[in-house]
Amino acid sequence: MRAAGQGTPVSLTILVALFVCLAPTTIAALLPAIGIAGMDRLFQKNVIALSGRAIEAAGDVNVLLLDKTGTITMGSREAVEFVPVGGHTEKELAEVALLASLTDETPEGRSVVVLAKQMYGMKQQTLPADAETIAFNPDSRLSGVNIGGRQYRKGAADATVAFVKNLGTRNIPAKLAEVVDRIARAGATPLVVSCDAPALAQADVAVAMNTGTQPAREAANIIDLDSNPTKLLDIVEVGKQILMTRGNLTTFSISNDVAKYFAIIPAMMLSIYPQLGVLNVMHLASPYSAILSAVIFNAIIIPLLVPLALRGTRFRPMPAEKLLIHNLLLYGVGGIIAPFVGIKAIDMIIGMVL
Repeated sequence: MRAAGQGTPVSLTILVALFVCLAPTTIAALLPAIGIAGMDRLFQKNVIALSGRAIEAAGDVNVLLLDKTGTITMGSREAVEFVPVGGHTEKELAEVALLASLTDETPEGRSVVVLAKQMYGMKQQTLPADAETIAFNPDSRLSGVNIGGRQYRKGAADATVAFVKNLGTRNIPAKLAEVVDRIARAGATPLVVSCDAPALAQADVAVAMNTGTQPAREAANIIDLDSNPTKLLDIVEVGKQILMTRGNLTTFSISNDVAKYFAIIPAMMLSIYPQLGVLNVMHLASPYSAILSAVIFNAIIIPLLVPLALRGTRFRPMPAEKLLIHNLLLYGVGGIIAPFVGIKAIDMIIGMVL
């Protein structure tokens, strides 16, 4: 820098200060506030959001599809052992296997019920009125029952794994294949039992009514305390509002940083490269004043944007192109103008003080 320019080189202190004030801290500091504000707005509508990410995902929703399905398996072998995988206990497996076998009148199904009773004292239960029996199908090689939104299945290993994957779940226990292979090599017939929960458990946005079943509420990440399906529209609206707020603040932050670069760097390097004087359009007093003004401006602008992050941008349905133009004009241009005005004003105050 000495060879290429003139005068005194910039000190390490100034370079560190420059890095601190030019770091894109604005949006990083405001993102948590945006998410918390979205959860609070839903809470005001008597909707509990257990995940801020779920609310954001709701902002991408354009079509609502409501669905309820289910199936189960059946066989004709005699159960001799419960072998749990995936961190579940043997008792948990026995409970699921029992439920999957309650409507199975084959020797295999009855033997599962007997084994569960022998090992854990579990007795045959009466199925709820909303239970749906899934008879064994040679094509699917599965049988079972659907209860309270949960799908209990029992059948061949590959068929059960395929069934679970078709539901959108990918977290198949890693040791399942090893256990199945070991049992098969020992001359036994391995059957895999699955329960993996309502489709809510697999959804990015899982909304359950407060009057819904316990499994549904456990699987959901958003719960409507009023059990009013029209709240789905409120959830989507708040989600879109969060996305718009994040986009607007990100646009402002990027424009703000670009403007700060253009405003500060020429003034900071002026003592070394006088040629940069033509770029010092703000005519800042000195490199020290430029850096200090930028640091102070950065400390002021973030608190000023917090109310906007908490209140959120008002959601107005409009074409994406029109919305983009609106945001660029308001937050993009505003983000460019604000640093020039703010830093120059602070620089003038510093100049009078010093």
